[in-house]
Amino acid sequence: MKFREILNSDAFILFDGGMGTLLQSQGLPPGEMPEIFALCKPEVIVNAHLAYVQAGSKVITTNTFGANRFKLPSKYNVFEVNKEMALLAKKAVQGKALVAGSVGPTGKMLRPLGDVDFEELVDAFEEQIRGLVAGGVDLILGETHFDLAEARAVVVAARRVDASFPIGISMTFEGDTSLTGTTPTGFVLTMLNMNVDVIAINCSLGPKELLPIVQEMLEVSSTPILVEPNAGLPVLEDGKTVFKLEPEPFAFQMLEFAKMGVKCLGGCCGTTPQHIASLRELLSFLKFQKNSVHTSFALTSRSKYVFFGFEHKPVLIGERINPTGKKILTEELQSGNLHYALELGEEQLEAGAKVLDVNVGAPLVKEDKILPRLGFELVKRFDPILCFDSTNFLAIEKSLQIYPGSPLINSISGEKGRLEKLGPLCRDYGAPFILLPLEGKKLPVTSKERIAIIEKMIKKCLDLGISKRLILIDALALTVSSKPEAAKACLEVIKYCAKQGFPTTLGLSNISFGLPARELINSTFLAMAIANGLSSCIVNPNSSKILEIFYTTNLLLNKDKQAKEFVNVFSNWQVGESRVEKKISKQRIISNAKDAVIAGDKEKLIEILKREIEHKSGFALLNEELIPGITEVGEKYEKREYFLPQLLLSAEAMQEGVAFLEPWLKKESGRRGPKIVMATVEGDIHDIGKNIVCLMLKNHGFEVIDLGKDVPATKIVEVAKREKAEIIGLSALMTTTMVRMEDTIKLVKEQNLDCKVIVGGAVVTQAFAKKIGADGYSEDAVAAVKLAKELIANAKEKAFN
Repeated sequence: MKFREILNSDAFILFDGGMGTLLQSQGLPPGEMPEIFALCKPEVIVNAHLAYVQAGSKVITTNTFGANRFKLPSKYNVFEVNKEMALLAKKAVQGKALVAGSVGPTGKMLRPLGDVDFEELVDAFEEQIRGLVAGGVDLILGETHFDLAEARAVVVAARRVDASFPIGISMTFEGDTSLTGTTPTGFVLTMLNMNVDVIAINCSLGPKELLPIVQEMLEVSSTPILVEPNAGLPVLEDGKTVFKLEPEPFAFQMLEFAKMGVKCLGGCCGTTPQHIASLRELLSFLKFQKNSVHTSFALTSRSKYVFFGFEHKPVLIGERINPTGKKILTEELQSGNLHYALELGEEQLEAGAKVLDVNVGAPLVKEDKILPRLGFELVKRFDPILCFDSTNFLAIEKSLQIYPGSPLINSISGEKGRLEKLGPLCRDYGAPFILLPLEGKKLPVTSKERIAIIEKMIKKCLDLGISKRLILIDALALTVSSKPEAAKACLEVIKYCAKQGFPTTLGLSNISFGLPARELINSTFLAMAIANGLSSCIVNPNSSKILEIFYTTNLLLNKDKQAKEFVNVFSNWQVGESRVEKKISKQRIISNAKDAVIAGDKEKLIEILKREIEHKSGFALLNEELIPGITEVGEKYEKREYFLPQLLLSAEAMQEGVAFLEPWLKKESGRRGPKIVMATVEGDIHDIGKNIVCLMLKNHGFEVIDLGKDVPATKIVEVAKREKAEIIGLSALMTTTMVRMEDTIKLVKEQNLDCKVIVGGAVVTQAFAKKIGADGYSEDAVAAVKLAKELIANAKEKAFN
């Protein structure tokens, strides 16, 4: 029995349920890693797996969720632990079920959100996966990932171990996005590009709460979906975290997913063998109906996505980050200065470009260093969808490692060996590419010549295991001044590709080279090309003529519903007036320190502060500029205008600003902000959320004493007492450790400390906080700052009265 065989069958596939909560019932102590517990008591894990097999699970997952080098204590060998857990799972199933190697998150975040590089994560996952494969698993299953970049790292690592091995990847969502801002659609599109076997969602919520998210995933996924909810939302009873959704109600709620076309079903926290048995029984009365959906070619960033295809609006790819003919840009790139390139990027995004072509190819520019560095800075500031434009293999490879989604690669030609070298890289990283129909030195002038090259290259792609969905074809716009038939041939290629289901692009300005009135030629040809099926074009998005044609063509081809965009842009249009340019060129102008904090521009912020400190006090700049700026960032985060990456970027800018002002602040006053002790509770080694809260609290003037992770209640209270802290902040990410929060609250009360306790974390709820007697609960860093400020203000008001 092979996983892909049952995946292609006409039956549902039942996965297992929650392992952690099951092991707790078998004696797993609070805070102990399930992997270490199982090494000491292998019979317990074997029996747990066996219970799920007897309940009807056709796939059980190994007890290796946290078995990576970042989470396992250093005395344990990662490879051996994973191999042993896989062998125990294989022993338990005895050939009656398949085994999925569980690969959970590392607890680390990639730069610029954290302190690890993509290759570090890939190395860690590869080490873990090698152990799982050595133990005989049938597939790799990445579970509960909250950042798209880390999910990509699991796939890349698995491909390095064995390119043919089945892979499933699951993300967890908070509301309508992941922690770092990825939508369910963006996640699915990225995983489709990576050609995984199963796309999954697990944890966080119960079946009812997951319904709208799964519906969104099904609308775009042509790959089977796996859904593993919790047994409802956690509640606290007698000092223990419990999940109240009983087996039968859980199974009935899960039937909704089965009816929607979900192929694979299972459970997460709180689901037991009884939950799986109930689900198996109900599924026996239902016939699987495959979810049929066609998904267009798509590119993604961490929080954005864009579709290409005649059924969608044509995509403008901004061409201006290219040193050809740009002396200033060339000189800056040669010196390693990225300022002008970043300005060009922002300018094009503001003008309406959905994708930025990034080219740094110029004499004396080290592309393998500058291209990924520029890509990193663009991602950090704007989270744009990027197109990496280079003939340098190493530059492309490094750029794919810093990018969190599915970028475009420009381009792969028919030049000997180029497809064979670059194609597998794009395949394994899930990076769509522009197929350029050029081979040898002769230009293919006729459409027949181009189509022949295209067909030959597509066959090579398929032979290399490259999915059709990664191919965007350049229709090749040659100049009509020297090749009069070039425009007609280009249109014929576009029409052919559209008929074959391939999206197309072209470098628009090539068509008019050497002729007067180039903008007139370019815009006219663009209208003709879009009408014939062109999906995208590489252009200067600041051209008002191009944009006029773009919006008008969308209207006439019924791609602008109710003419909303057209009316918005041209409502006051008059002949001869560049109305588009005035409407969309609204570049963000950073004129003060507040604007710089909101933009997350550290360099600009320091430049402004150096100037302003000459005639303003440090406290005036802090209170009138920096704090209002970070407050507005918090408001944008709450409105979902900003996501975690933008929040952290602004927070880091704020931190730099405060550090710069510190000498003046010390001179002006010896005042210190309210003290708050922060800690992740005993037994919990997750501190991402806590670290973000610490950063935001510091930015709002709090003196933060960060005790780190896995901190006993006695130490937390001891430090709070010694430092005379006004607030203690507690974090937990695991249902098994959140109960430790109550230990601290009890100690605070026993010792009569005049100190408030606030709690938070992915598994913590308002009801839980109230039950354990916490003074407050916050669901994220922005809410934590508000809560802390309110508690301090209330304490001062009480003291005054």
